[in-house]
Amino acid sequence: MGDSSSWASRVSARSGNRGAVAERLGSPVPYREGPLSYQPAVMCHCRMKASRWISWSEDNPGRRYYRYSRARVRFRLLNSVILSAGDCGFYEWVDDEHSTFLKDLLLDLRDAVWSLRKENNELKMVAGTHDGCNWEMKKQMERVERENMELKQALKTKEEKMEEKCRYWLLGEMEMEGAVQ
Repeated sequence: MGDSSSWASRVSARSGNRGAVAERLGSPVPYREGPLSYQPAVMCHCRMKASRWISWSEDNPGRRYYRYSRARVRFRLLNSVILSAGDCGFYEWVDDEHSTFLKDLLLDLRDAVWSLRKENNELKMVAGTHDGCNWEMKKQMERVERENMELKQALKTKEEKMEEKCRYWLLGEMEMEGAVQ
């Protein structure tokens, strides 16, 4: 019982600012079929097959509806009905309205998905920033490794010259010893 009352208080505390939880990031779940891939066909006022969509609004989360299939350019009428240029105005709900409990549950799940997507996008941006930093470090490491190889080659050349000078010196010493004896 304590769980349900704490859940209810969390929902009521958040219900006033649900839209602020996440930016609109599209449908929180992928469509399982295209908007015109259903049967039997539902025809709009223009005698065209209507598209079937899922609402994720505050008032009708997860509720499916039919809408004119060629709705593109939108404008809002005084009574808040959205029509498109050439739109016949067809709009019909597929599902009955959900209970308050189910609405709150769907809104919580929608907001959780949107919040996780937003966090994931932010982490990807940070990772991209670090990738850029890692790329700079990698370039610097390559430069240092090239310099190191050049220095090793120069050292090897100097060692070879030094060995040659030592050989000449030893040969000169040996020749001088032979002349002295």
